[in-house]
Amino acid sequence: GKFRSNYLSASLAYHLQLDEDHTKRLSVGFQSTFANKRIDPLGISFANQFSSFGFNLDMPSNEFIANNNVNYLDWNAGMMYNQSGENGSFYIGTSAYHLTTPSESFINNKTADMPIRITAHAGATRFIGEYGVVMGSSIFMKQGASRELTFGMAYGQYLSSIMNNVAIYLGGWYRNRESVIPYFGLMYNNLQLGLSYDVVTSGLNLAKTQNRSFEVSVIYSFKENSDYKRFIPWY
Repeated sequence: GKFRSNYLSASLAYHLQLDEDHTKRLSVGFQSTFANKRIDPLGISFANQFSSFGFNLDMPSNEFIANNNVNYLDWNAGMMYNQSGENGSFYIGTSAYHLTTPSESFINNKTADMPIRITAHAGATRFIGEYGVVMGSSIFMKQGASRELTFGMAYGQYLSSIMNNVAIYLGGWYRNRESVIPYFGLMYNNLQLGLSYDVVTSGLNLAKTQNRSFEVSVIYSFKENSDYKRFIPWY
């Protein structure tokens, strides 16, 4: 292609057990990324190359490309606290991306440095009676002038005492000033499948397009020693 991006990342995480029962856990992680971006200006059409006969790539673009090959090193870091018990579990964490605020500009524009992205997220699971479970989660993201908050919850019901390893989940999430996201999930043993759909509530729904956003999720939870942890995802 005329524009290419290549990334090479290495991640490191450490998990610290805070009690003897292994119900409280603190995790920290780091990630380093080497990025390479290339552009071929000779194969790209610009607005000043448009003539009465369409785009003419033989015309000069008058665009200044100072460097058509950009390399940079980027760093990310995060931490999370997780606690589980007989009645449920919860987690809370935060992370920061692009700590080096790298520049991706091909024209040496210093104002185009990538801003740091801050993320904060939390969630909880609570068992209701013998076969019910309520799950909720939220995430807030900030980068530059952009803000996004998503939160919601779902209710799960195990089908019966005979099939207590099968559960159906129904719920929804809300993305602030943008969309409502209905959710349907099916859990069998430690495998959970989910289907969600974005119902746009902002001005984006006025766009003349047939594109819609369906999402499919797959979650697998590894079994732990105690029975009550079997249906609690380890985040």
